[in-house]
Amino acid sequence: MISLEETNIYLVDIQAFIANKSHKTEEKKLLSRCLLSKILSLQLGTRFENPQFFTNEFGKPFLATGEKHFNISYSKDFIALAIDNQPIGIDIEYVKELTDIDTIVNHFSKEEKEALLSLDDEKKIEQLYNLWVLKESYLKAIGKGLSCPLNSFSITLAQNKVHLNNEPEQEINWQFKTYSSLEGYKCAVCAGHSELPENPILTTAEEILSS
Repeated sequence: MISLEETNIYLVDIQAFIANKSHKTEEKKLLSRCLLSKILSLQLGTRFENPQFFTNEFGKPFLATGEKHFNISYSKDFIALAIDNQPIGIDIEYVKELTDIDTIVNHFSKEEKEALLSLDDEKKIEQLYNLWVLKESYLKAIGKGLSCPLNSFSITLAQNKVHLNNEPEQEINWQFKTYSSLEGYKCAVCAGHSELPENPILTTAEEILSS
């Protein structure tokens, strides 16, 4: 299923497509570029069948034409793709048990750390993943990735709203959207506008590549 909306969020099941169950990062990277190229060519025409990609100084890929912005994330059996007319970031994480949770918590801001440590272990893990995907989506949207420390800014969650504090990139009013469409996964999107899809497009790699 291919959307013609300005902002598209795809969650793509790749488990049947990747023969090697080790799910190597390079395989996912190659597949995600193939999926992105296919979606762009179907949306925008044949000139995007073989798009040219570049990366910024922090490693974020972008299209040579600059006509569309995109971001990619992958975890376990899914690839997450975000396509927009403006800068956008997306992160997806498979939720698994964490044996070193207190060490991970130390990477967050003081405010986030205090909030996390006040929770019991089960809620702490869930909230940690919620914060992680939100913070990653923001860092990917601004194009800096983990070159910008996770503890350099804070995100608070209150009444189902996301608040960004002490952000390093203040020129844009960044908006967030979280998706819980996939059991066992956390996913978040960050964009410079609030017109984000209510639900992502759930599809498979086979469906996109055979379109």
